[in-house]
Amino acid sequence: MREIILISFLGPDQPNQFTRLMQVLSVHSLQILDVGQAVIHNQLTLGIVVASDNETATALAMKEILILAHDIGLTVRFKPISYAEYDQWVSEGGRTRYIVTALAPELTAAHLQAVTKIVSSQGFNIETVTRLSGRLDLDQHSIFPPRACIQFGLSGQMLDAQAMRAACL
Repeated sequence: MREIILISFLGPDQPNQFTRLMQVLSVHSLQILDVGQAVIHNQLTLGIVVASDNETATALAMKEILILAHDIGLTVRFKPISYAEYDQWVSEGGRTRYIVTALAPELTAAHLQAVTKIVSSQGFNIETVTRLSGRLDLDQHSIFPPRACIQFGLSGQMLDAQAMRAACL
């Protein structure tokens, strides 16, 4: 029976982690269905959805992943995904996608809350959040004026484009 598993990793980022994890999965011929990674302040968050028809290969890969994750300082979780859950996720892949970018000298939690309130009121789901600006110098000794830029990747169907534009301005 085909197994689908979400493998989630969390911990300190280091060179070659991804390569070593992929090596384990490739040895056991697990299919990669999805992958996403983010590193924030040297902390890695990585998710990989894998599939296999071979339960023995899956079990061996999971065992080796547990050992490797421990060796490289990562916490790992395994979450089985049902066919129904996977099919639902696949069907949502065709949704319309939008990008909203917030740009200001400084972006506070209140600013981001206001933007995301507008976004959610329009029925969007936030799928990604990415800082586009450089790292903030806390000593304020930079010769460049402060600036912040955050990009939101959205999916869904916009309810009212004019209302959203008006709310954002």
